Amino acid sequence: KGLGLLAGGLTFGCATGSLPDPDEPPVTTPPRNASPPALPGNSDAGSADAEWYMPDEGDPHLRTWMAFGASARVWGDDLLPEVRRNLGLIARTIARFEPVSMLVRPEDLDIARGLCGEKVELIESPLDDLWIRDSGPVFVLTESGEQSAGVDVNCNGWGGKQAHGRDKRVAAFTAAQAGVRRLESTLVLEGGGI
Repeated sequence: KGLGLLAGGLTFGCATGSLPDPDEPPVTTPPRNASPPALPGNSDAGSADAEWYMPDEGDPHLRTWMAFGASARVWGDDLLPEVRRNLGLIARTIARFEPVSMLVRPEDLDIARGLCGEKVELIESPLDDLWIRDSGPVFVLTESGEQSAGVDVNCNGWGGKQAHGRDKRVAAFTAAQAGVRRLESTLVLEGGGI
């Protein structure tokens, strides 16, 4: 099982339709740094040169990662409150079914806590924006499923169109928080684009 990423109103593998009640209790799920269950055959366990693959976006995963990084600089004063409310609603809804870890700027912690509720894990982190789908790691597995890692694809602010000094560090930070190895890449791309 992999680790999911979510940004804004986009998620992979979710059905469309009405959202369930976000205040119902979540299902029991493993802790944030839990390893995927062991699968038969461990020839790649511990190997420094293991072959990695990206699971299908609809495959089950252990947790959803989000970023409460909306800012007035990017979203404007009029949209900012609505964007934040929507992030809270999405996080509370997902938390009914699986754990949610939300990166949040220290100065936005109280706002995030009020909108996301106590079932969403809030983790302080510097952020430029909310698009962890693009700035976060691309989670991959070994063929045996015994190892998972996060590929850092070098967020560059969508070709330098947006400030990204903080977001370029989100992939490494998230991989460390997830308890997985960070795989450095020479690629520069949006993780959500693959």
